[in-house]
Amino acid sequence: RGLLSMDMSGRKETSSWTSAILSDFLRAIRGEEIIRDCVNLSAGKLCCREGSFELDTLSHLHILAIGKAAQSMARGSLEILSEKFDGSISGLIVTKDGHGAPLPPFKVIESSHPLPSLRSVQAARSVRENLEALPRMGCGVLVLLSGGGSALLCEPVEGMSFEDKQILHEQLLS
Repeated sequence: RGLLSMDMSGRKETSSWTSAILSDFLRAIRGEEIIRDCVNLSAGKLCCREGSFELDTLSHLHILAIGKAAQSMARGSLEILSEKFDGSISGLIVTKDGHGAPLPPFKVIESSHPLPSLRSVQAARSVRENLEALPRMGCGVLVLLSGGGSALLCEPVEGMSFEDKQILHEQLLS
């Protein structure tokens, strides 16, 4: 029997079916699941949809995760990569207020979303300083991006005031 022609006796069955679809959908859009589906290790290489990257020459991996799904993407990448780098992973998570939680070895920064604030400027500076402090040799950087980054990290270009950046952001959201 189809959804449009169901009688009242089919409601429970359809409700279970709808719940299963919704559950599968929500699981599929979680950052960990996306990372597990898109990233894997094979013969010393990090493989993803866009290609593969040699890891055997690296002694350290730094993971930078930015966005509303940053926490879960970082967790998924750590699951895949921690054995390969055995204690030689560092990272930084920048996510929306209320979405961050301790996740060693990551430093977690919560920032403003959907509109940038002065905390967004500080978060952008923290990311820059974090990356500049990494060793130049033997260190790879894996960047994971999800939605929200333009508000979470906001450092206006020279000649633009922070207030102008906020106004522009508000206009883009409306």
